Amino acid sequence: MKNINDYIHNADFKSNFENSNIFKELKKDFDQLSWDNNFVYTGTLRQVYGDPTTKMSLVPFYYLNYLLDKNPKHIYDLGCGWNIFKKYIPNIIGIGAEDPATPDFFGDQSDFVDTDYIIHHQDFFESVFSINALHYISMDDMPQRVLDFASMIAPGGRGFLTFNLARIIENTPMDYMLATFNTAAPTAQEYDTYVRQQLAKLNLNWLVIDINFSTQIDDGMDGNIRLVIEKA
Repeated sequence: MKNINDYIHNADFKSNFENSNIFKELKKDFDQLSWDNNFVYTGTLRQVYGDPTTKMSLVPFYYLNYLLDKNPKHIYDLGCGWNIFKKYIPNIIGIGAEDPATPDFFGDQSDFVDTDYIIHHQDFFESVFSINALHYISMDDMPQRVLDFASMIAPGGRGFLTFNLARIIENTPMDYMLATFNTAAPTAQEYDTYVRQQLAKLNLNWLVIDINFSTQIDDGMDGNIRLVIEKA
C-alpha cells in the first residue's frame, strides 16, 4: 500500500500550495491558517466568517489536490455540512442531509447518504470526497463503509475519504474491542496496525493511506484515517 510523506514534512507541497489562488483566498478569510490537525470553527459558517480569531486547517486541501490532479468537471462532497470547500474550489457540489428550508443549509443538494443512496450511485462520481461524514459506525463496519464509498466512484475516477477514529470507537461495542485487542484501551500503534490490516484486505487501488493517530485519537475535522482511492 502506497503512503505519501506526511504533509507536515512536505516542504515542496507547502511551498507550491502557498503560491496558489486557493491559499490566497483562504488567507483573506481566516485569521490563522494551520498545518496542524485542527479544522476548528464553531457556530454557523456566517458566524465563522465574522469571527476574526477563526483558524482554517490546510490539511484537507493537501488530499483534495489528488482529486484536482485529474481536472474533474465536478467534485461531489458527501456530507458537506457548511460546504466550506466550494468557495475555494467552485466545481464542488455539496450534498447535505440537513433540511434545505433551514437558514443554515449550505449544500447544493439535499440528500442523506444511506444504503439506498449508495445502491443508486454505483460507478457514479467522477470525483468525490467525504470528510468525517461517514464514520458513525462500529469498527467492524469500517471495511464495508470504505467499500461502499469506493463503489460510488466511476471507473477512472478518484475519491478522498476520512474517518475520525474517536467517533468509530464511540460506536464500537466493548466486547468487540476486547476480542480484537485484548484490552479496552489499545495504543495508537495497535490501532494503526489494525486499520492497515483491515484496509489491506479490501484490495482497492490506493493512492494514499495516511494514518495519523499520534498520541491523540480525536484530530478534529481533518480525520486521522485519510484515504485516497482511484477506481481502475
